[in-house]
Amino acid sequence: MGELDAVLKEKGVKLTEQRRRLLEKALLQHKHFSAEELYETLRQKRAGISRATVYRTLKLLAAHDVLDVHDFDRGYHLYESRLGRHHHDHLVCLKCGRITEFENPDIESEQEKVARHYHFKIVSHSHKIYGLCHRCRVGN
Repeated sequence: MGELDAVLKEKGVKLTEQRRRLLEKALLQHKHFSAEELYETLRQKRAGISRATVYRTLKLLAAHDVLDVHDFDRGYHLYESRLGRHHHDHLVCLKCGRITEFENPDIESEQEKVARHYHFKIVSHSHKIYGLCHRCRVGN
């Protein structure tokens, strides 16, 4: 957290005690999570953090590249930590909602080629493939 404190301070983000507790819980998540899921976790721990604070802080952390925010067509956003993680893309099951992360250097290379062809500088991207996972296809 000390290193993260320095990064956030450099970006002009004040890390209050509430934000610190929220950030610690968010960074401990080993899956994509919603603001409501994080709020409920904090509420159960009696952290004294309001729903509004959770939403505002997640938005702030995403704006400062601490969290990635994803729209998987669920009507709400999902978040995941950017710290210490490689870029990856997502397979999203339309039936059960399972999200599978994957990395593929060939896809990344092709995107770079397309960008060069159009004289385009990629700043970021999010690649999502929607379909049915194996379990949903075979009916288990």
